[in-house]
Amino acid sequence: VLMVVYYLAGGDGTLAFGFAVIGLATAAFIYLFYARMNSIQRAGNMSLLMVILIALLLPFFFLAQAQTSTNATQNLYDSQLRYAAGKYATYCASCHGFYGQGLSGPQLNGNKDLEKLNITSIIANGILDSSQQPPATYLMPAWSDANGGPFNQDDINAMAAFVQSWDATLRVKNNAPTDTNGFKYVFSTLTDPNIIATAIAQQAQATVTAKGGGLPDTPIDLTTQKTVTLTIVADPNNNGGAPWNFLYTAPGGGTPSRVVKLKSGTIVKWMNNSGQVHTIVSGAPPNAKTGIFDLPVLADKATSEAVTLPTVTKETKITYFCSLHPAMLAEIILEP
Repeated sequence: VLMVVYYLAGGDGTLAFGFAVIGLATAAFIYLFYARMNSIQRAGNMSLLMVILIALLLPFFFLAQAQTSTNATQNLYDSQLRYAAGKYATYCASCHGFYGQGLSGPQLNGNKDLEKLNITSIIANGILDSSQQPPATYLMPAWSDANGGPFNQDDINAMAAFVQSWDATLRVKNNAPTDTNGFKYVFSTLTDPNIIATAIAQQAQATVTAKGGGLPDTPIDLTTQKTVTLTIVADPNNNGGAPWNFLYTAPGGGTPSRVVKLKSGTIVKWMNNSGQVHTIVSGAPPNAKTGIFDLPVLADKATSEAVTLPTVTKETKITYFCSLHPAMLAEIILEP
C-alpha cells in the first residue's frame, strides 16, 4: 500500500502506473473475496497475489528512488547557482559585467581560457599584479574569509561552480548534474532600478557588437592620412562599462570618438596611455575574431606594431576590442 501511495505521489508516468496497479489489485482482491472457495484457498490466493504485486512494484520503486535522488541533486545544484548569481551581482558584476562578458575584469562567460585555470583558488586567493616586483597590489581581490574577504568556503565552492557552469568541458570535469548556465540567473537577482538599467544597457551593447559594430559615436574622418596613431586612454564616459577605451581626439580638439574613418591601405598604430595593459583584436567580443589584426599585449606607455589595413571595394566596418577587457570596443570605417 505504501509503495502504491509512493507512486501516486510521483511524476513522469508513475501516477498512471499507480492507478493501474490499484485498479488491477482491487479487481483481483474483489474477485478472490467473492470467489467460490474456502477460506484457506482464499487466503492462499490473496497471499500469492500480494507477492506478485510486490514483485511487480519493487523494480519500479528502486528506479523511482534513483530518480528522486537525481532530482534532489539537480535541485541542489540549481539552488547553488541561484545563490552564487546573487553573490556575483553584488561583488563581481562591476568588473566582469552582469552577463560575464567582461568589463575592467576579464570575460568569464564563454571564455575557454578558464579551462586552464584553478578557478576555486583564484576566487579564494585573488590575483596579484605581477607587473610589480615584488607584487604588492591585487588585480582581483582575495574573496576568501581566510584572506579577509566576505566568502566562506561554501560561498567559494558555489562561485566556482557558477563561473564554470557555462562550459561543457568544465561541467563534465566537475560532475555538474545539469547544463544550466548560472549567468542567466544574475539579472533576476537585481532589485535596484539603476543597476537593472545598467544591466540592460550592457546586454544591448553586447547585442550590437555581436552583430558586427554600429557604435553610436560620431566618426572622425582621417581618410587624408596615410599613417595614423590611435590612442588607448581613460574613458570619461565609461562606455560599455570600461574605464579605458580606444578613443581618438582630433588634433584641433572636439569630442573623442571610438570610431574613425580611414582609407584602404592606411598604416595604423595604437599608443597605450591608459595606465593598464591591453590587446587589440579585430572582431566582436567575446570570440568573434576576424583575423585582420590580433596584436599581443601592449604595455602602458608603449606603441603597437604597425598594421596595414586591407583594401576594400566598398565601405566596410572593422570592429575591434581588447581581449583582456571585452567592454573596450572601437570601430574603423574603412573606405575604398
